[in-house]
Amino acid sequence: LDPNPVSPRPVRTLGLAALIGLLVGVGVAVLLEATDHSVKSDEALRELTGAPVLATIPHDAAAVKAPLVSGRASRAARAEALRQLRTNLQFVDVDRPVRVIVVTSAVPGEGKSSTAVNIAIVFAEAGQRVLVIDGDLRRPKVAEYLGIEGAVGLTNLLAGQAQPDDVIQRWGARLWALPSGFLPPNPSELLASNHMADLLQSFRERFDVVVIDSPPLLAVTDGAVLAASADGALLVARASKTSSSQITGAVRALGAVNARLLGCAFNMVPGMKDDDYYYRQDHRVAAGHDQVRSEADIKLAQSVPVPAAIGRPPACTEAGPVDTTMQDVSPAVEDAASATPAR
Repeated sequence: LDPNPVSPRPVRTLGLAALIGLLVGVGVAVLLEATDHSVKSDEALRELTGAPVLATIPHDAAAVKAPLVSGRASRAARAEALRQLRTNLQFVDVDRPVRVIVVTSAVPGEGKSSTAVNIAIVFAEAGQRVLVIDGDLRRPKVAEYLGIEGAVGLTNLLAGQAQPDDVIQRWGARLWALPSGFLPPNPSELLASNHMADLLQSFRERFDVVVIDSPPLLAVTDGAVLAASADGALLVARASKTSSSQITGAVRALGAVNARLLGCAFNMVPGMKDDDYYYRQDHRVAAGHDQVRSEADIKLAQSVPVPAAIGRPPACTEAGPVDTTMQDVSPAVEDAASATPAR
């Protein structure tokens, strides 16, 4: 037996364990940071795209169950960020006003469909006549978000099976929706057809703003095809998820078809409080329900002519939009709206 037994030294052992744990933790953190190429700031997004970041949209956990900025959600910071996005889109080029906007992203899961629908809602809120089109003929989401029938829509028009007034559905006082319709085997060819170009031209004449939800740019060519036919594209990027290589790839995809990149929406930014949001915007805004607008936004809304017979659109409620009668809508659209009430 050893005449000098060793007794436990818990203080030294715990100290060494803590030191080793700290070193391992720092090493793992450094490794993760070195291998993480996701975009974490709007400044980085601006540098990668060479385009302005038109809005920084905070992450809102409630958006999972209530994705639309209507009802109580219209008071949230996310709703105000979308109003700021609306204003910046309208002033992005005063010499060439943007009428047809394609909303896209680099990869799935960036929130581009909900962003497209909500942009349409806030444009309508400002007194514009708006049409939102589901141009994602692979994984359509617009009908699901708005709670309307999506079995017939854009593909039926492109296939010559219907007329626009037969499939366009009304949602609220100044917002109309054109769902995707049936899923075709050749979506890229349909979207690149002359018929699609003619439809967009007719919609440009009938509506003040046309918002198109398109597929991600790196997954398929559909988004780039639509962007080339529109006035420009809005690129949605998700904070701390979209990588820098995906962003640059999306920009190259738009450039390959000479599509105009209007700007970016930095979506689902974590850790932003309401106060943080207000100070991060390019324009200061004031608080209030459906009155929360920047100074430029208020002037723009006041400049939009509103016929006396129509009046301002009523605010959306949690139960759904108020479906009022408009005198400048054709009977066929009225019939389509009444046949499929919004849920």
